Amino acid sequence: ILVLVEELITDFCWAAINALCKSFNNTDIKSYIDLCYQIIVEGDLDQLESLTAIRLCSSHISKNIKQDINKAFKRDNLFFVAAVIGGIFDLKSFEEVDSYLKNFLVLLMSKYESERTKISLEKFHDFATSDEWNVENSEEEQENNFEDFQRIYQDSKFFQLYNSFLMRFKGTKSKKINKLYNPQFAATFVKKYVAYLPFWSSLLTSLRHDNMEHANNGIIEGKLF
Repeated sequence: ILVLVEELITDFCWAAINALCKSFNNTDIKSYIDLCYQIIVEGDLDQLESLTAIRLCSSHISKNIKQDINKAFKRDNLFFVAAVIGGIFDLKSFEEVDSYLKNFLVLLMSKYESERTKISLEKFHDFATSDEWNVENSEEEQENNFEDFQRIYQDSKFFQLYNSFLMRFKGTKSKKINKLYNPQFAATFVKKYVAYLPFWSSLLTSLRHDNMEHANNGIIEGKLF
């Protein structure tokens, strides 16, 4: 009897991820991302029936993201940016994620404050004082090997979608500088994380279950080590 494993949680080791893609979905990482794009963005839910979703442990990937935030932003904006990115983990539909990401990228790509940045900022008002993602006193440096498979991020349709948004973006000039302006981080975030959105978001899980939790393998690690 063949039993479908709906979901697997792993650390961000590309060798392990590639092995899981091949073993459970008979595909490689690039093709797996393409398949996820068809399901999540294009709505081909028939493909979901036989798919084993591969998710990255949220605790591990959040540490990676925090390291990049710490390198890119001054203290005044650390908590806000971290909280906004942390909110992506809880979004259930691609429509929500798409709007959320584009508003976030508007803030990062706009050198000057404008009506557009004001509207985008209002979308994240609840995150302005959130400390759910504490970026200070982070634990030891985490291995951050998302760039190991550069050819994969370039082929990712998620990367292409939002990199195209960055390339087309044109801000509005005004007298007031936008304190969140950081196009370098916008490019890094799209390349290193948005390109692999199906691995760390809840988009696949939410298509199967109403009640979902962050992917976390901490319990298993605690039993083994």
